[in-house]
Amino acid sequence: MKKSLLSFLFLIQFQICLGQLVLNTNVTATGLANYLAGSGVNISNATGQFAQASKATFTNSGVTGFSMPSGIILSTGELNYVNGPSTVFNSTNLGLSGDPQLNALVMGSVTDDASFLEFDFTVASDSAEFEFVFSSEEYNEWVLSGFRDVFGFFITGPGYTPNTNLAVLPGTSTPINVNTINNGNSVVSSSGPCTNCNYYIDNVGTGAVALSMDGFTVPIKVKFAVQPCVTYHIKMAIADVGDNIFDSQVAIRFQSFSALGQFNLTHNGLPVSSPMSLCAGGSLLLSAPTALNYSWTTGDTTQCITVTAPGTYGMYVTNGFCFAFSAQLQVVNSGSITAPVIVQNGTTLVMTGTAPGGTTYQWFQECTPIAGATSSSYTPTSQGCFTLVIYNGTCEASSNEICTGTTGIAENGTETFSIYPHPVSGSATVTTGFEIGTTTEFSLFDMTGRVVIQKGKVNTPNFEIQKGNLPSGVYLLEVQNNKHNEIIRQKIVFN
Repeated sequence: MKKSLLSFLFLIQFQICLGQLVLNTNVTATGLANYLAGSGVNISNATGQFAQASKATFTNSGVTGFSMPSGIILSTGELNYVNGPSTVFNSTNLGLSGDPQLNALVMGSVTDDASFLEFDFTVASDSAEFEFVFSSEEYNEWVLSGFRDVFGFFITGPGYTPNTNLAVLPGTSTPINVNTINNGNSVVSSSGPCTNCNYYIDNVGTGAVALSMDGFTVPIKVKFAVQPCVTYHIKMAIADVGDNIFDSQVAIRFQSFSALGQFNLTHNGLPVSSPMSLCAGGSLLLSAPTALNYSWTTGDTTQCITVTAPGTYGMYVTNGFCFAFSAQLQVVNSGSITAPVIVQNGTTLVMTGTAPGGTTYQWFQECTPIAGATSSSYTPTSQGCFTLVIYNGTCEASSNEICTGTTGIAENGTETFSIYPHPVSGSATVTTGFEIGTTTEFSLFDMTGRVVIQKGKVNTPNFEIQKGNLPSGVYLLEVQNNKHNEIIRQKIVFN
């Protein structure tokens, strides 16, 4: 009796030495979701469909070949034998229904025994990630057959078609399953042909992983874009296909569902790195990712700003409880350039004067570069607000902004509008092109929308605007003529 007891205790100690996944199946959907939430992510409204033993949190006590230290598991069967050797047959009929999103991934087949977790989330950045491992009893003998259990990570929110699947091979749109990651069909260890087998770990007779599933993927990271602090929804689901046997599982790493740090500002559509050079007389057009709102260190609340002075720049986005901050950008002086001035000539926008040799051009509509618009003139193909950025050596400068419309000046082709000199140091002449004897009203607003110069009236085509005691920065000049229906609004920069 003592010998039997000692043998039993030895076996227990031997199993612990080998390591195992310590499971907690007594966990709610909220508990599972919170176990995933990492830095910069807020999770809410978690729900799901599971059997008692088809979901769990786990802690890894040293399982050979399985590097994930802790996380959650969703399974198409019970997890009672997850720690057994690969000779253990994992196959349980849970009696659960299938899932419509997973059905869409296996056209012509129907899913059942679906386990899924879904929740809302916000991210304090413009991108997020999480890490997972897929495993299945269908390896290797059911590879390339109609029996291919399916899983998906379905995201819904701005920038995505509803229920876009993120569980795809990195850099592709190919869903991950036993048919898309394997090393061939075999009843024993696989020997090819390879299908994305760089992601595959064969566990049939190899002892590669000291767990019971016959095949595993390597840990795979899902990285995806979001709008900062906007609510998204994700559904993490797995199900049997074609039958309710031969279980499959997906493990997702503890706290790996996290923000990818501070987001980057962009310049000419590319992420910026600090420091950036700014030439005297020049400017830099900085943009933030699409977001709910924009709060720049300059006080601006627009998606993009024009920087005309050295300093430190950044911005943040918030929905009241989520705060997403950009990386700080240091702008330093270097070189000199003269800012361009653009006017409207009929339906075409034209730069006045002549730029130095070697100058290149790029037109922008709002914050976005216009493909192919790389000369000193541009004819808009749609309504909007336009600027010209010129580049010479390491220097660049942005023009004044002209907004076109469907009536008045933008359409009749007889008037031009300009501000010169620009940017404005003391005073500038505003040329409207309106007829003599008509009345022109103008107002000046700061970038928060506050009126800083109340409506003035002139009866001449041109008028002078003074900086006076206004702080340096970007303002909005609004001009309206009693003969034309259109209100012209253009940014004006005071140095």
